Amino acid sequence: MAQFTGSRAVRPDYVAVTWWTPFLTHSLLGLWLIGLFSRWILDILAPSLGSINTDFVWWAFMIGALSHLVMDSFTREGVPWLLPVPVKFGFPPLRSLRLVTGGWLENLVVFPGLLVVNTALCAQYYPQVSSFLQTHVKP
Repeated sequence: MAQFTGSRAVRPDYVAVTWWTPFLTHSLLGLWLIGLFSRWILDILAPSLGSINTDFVWWAFMIGALSHLVMDSFTREGVPWLLPVPVKFGFPPLRSLRLVTGGWLENLVVFPGLLVVNTALCAQYYPQVSSFLQTHVKP
């Protein structure tokens, strides 16, 4: 859930959109600010969260936010990683070869492919993840 939330935190349609939001939230500076803010919120909420390890929540949130930016680098729009430098970076370098956000390739190939890979990874590493969580998550 935290990873899902983290991946959504950098999307301008999930936050108050202003002229700077798509740029600030989609940069290393924005990722750092999101990390500071989310850590601050988790520290405030920690006493009411009981046995939930907020470090795990924070890391899952940040991994989700970072993976969102990495995947956005494959879109035609690219990502302004080095804000305030107003240059957007993308992969592959030729803009015409990148994905169109919301296009058929993203919806019919990339998204289902990521679901399959995620499911396979969860199935393959379930014993290790389960053991890790039982060892490190407070009951």
